[in-house]
Amino acid sequence: MIPHPSPPRLTLKVQAAFCIHLIAVTGPQRRPKVRILFIATDGTDAVYEGLGSWAKCVRWIKQLDCLDTTQHDLDAANRDFGRNRYAVLREVTASLLDIEALGLQRADRESDPEARDSSALALGPLFGR
Repeated sequence: MIPHPSPPRLTLKVQAAFCIHLIAVTGPQRRPKVRILFIATDGTDAVYEGLGSWAKCVRWIKQLDCLDTTQHDLDAANRDFGRNRYAVLREVTASLLDIEALGLQRADRESDPEARDSSALALGPLFGR
């Protein structure tokens, strides 16, 4: 029997489209901690998360050299975040390797089932669950 070639695996260097969610989680109104989520929107199964200040999250975004995201986009997101404690940047293109190089963690690959369930609960409001 001739073995079938396995389907191509997604390499970490392949560019993927992401939607970036910035969510205030703790702290005072003026300087909350921010949870940043990079959620793949192009069919790639990838969700990355990090936690830091607004300035740190902006540095992460700028380190990706996203030509898709302008300073105007970041300023608009900052205004939204100030009003709603939530902001979103749509259709940012980056490779999985570049996102991992920032130190962000995969949120969709928890080894602990309870942790996976709590992540799903935390992400649920974003996806209408």
